[in-house]
Amino acid sequence: MIKDFDIIKFLESRDISYHTSGKNVSQGWIGIQCPFCGDKSNHLGINLSSKAASCFICGKHRLIDVVKELDNVGYGQAKKTISQFGGGYVAPQERHHGPSKVILPGKPELSDLHKQFLTKRNFDPEQILQTYQVRSVDIIGKYKFRLIIPVTYRKRVTGFTARDVTGKASIKYISSENEKSVVPVKDSLYNLDRCANDTIIVVEGATDVWRIGTNCCGTFGIGTSKAQLHLLSKFKRIFILFDAEENAQLRAEKLAVALAPLCRVNVLCLDEGDPADMKPEDVKDLRKMVFGKVY
Repeated sequence: MIKDFDIIKFLESRDISYHTSGKNVSQGWIGIQCPFCGDKSNHLGINLSSKAASCFICGKHRLIDVVKELDNVGYGQAKKTISQFGGGYVAPQERHHGPSKVILPGKPELSDLHKQFLTKRNFDPEQILQTYQVRSVDIIGKYKFRLIIPVTYRKRVTGFTARDVTGKASIKYISSENEKSVVPVKDSLYNLDRCANDTIIVVEGATDVWRIGTNCCGTFGIGTSKAQLHLLSKFKRIFILFDAEENAQLRAEKLAVALAPLCRVNVLCLDEGDPADMKPEDVKDLRKMVFGKVY
């Protein structure tokens, strides 16, 4: 996690002087000369806990920009440096003793029940089938009456999640067990392979992704793993759009805090409901605001 970045060890390795107290230094912070504004004193403060960085003169800065400026390197090398000093995230790991291939339940087509589920939610069943390669399970087995949603990483199926289509199941989503996944679902991001931009929208679930489309990924719930943070940290700008309910918004803020030192983050909030309920015109407005155009 970025909060584990040893800023003092990093500064000492570069022979950069810092102050833990005194003029311009608050408790729990260290102060250094700001590399952004020609500072002659220790006006750039870095919080030892959150790693937030702010200069009394020129304002807030991301930690990655501080490291980039101090080392005179690009963003890629700055992220590697942060990782070297304990602040990296964990990349998704394939299970060495797990399967080499994921076996997806169901059939590669949609039954009438599954089509009705999608249609009632204003999705085009054929478009969802073709774009996201979903499958359906009818009346037999653990995943009966569920929509099988493959999860991919670098164009390879690594796991799946299964969505109840009856509205009667006590658990809405069931994911493939870790031992039956190439990469645990919770260490993946849904739709990551269709996020080619350096700006993305992050939502909770698959249906949210389907509504918004390309350059949108899902975290499979409001919690995020270290591996998911690692994947997200590769983007330059992130817009978090979780469900409107209070707990989801609290988790969105927590995710933003975790990512803020490495990329530009904005938390968006709906008046009610979740992104999957958005109207087409609202989705167009959202995409134009985030990406500058609708595509």
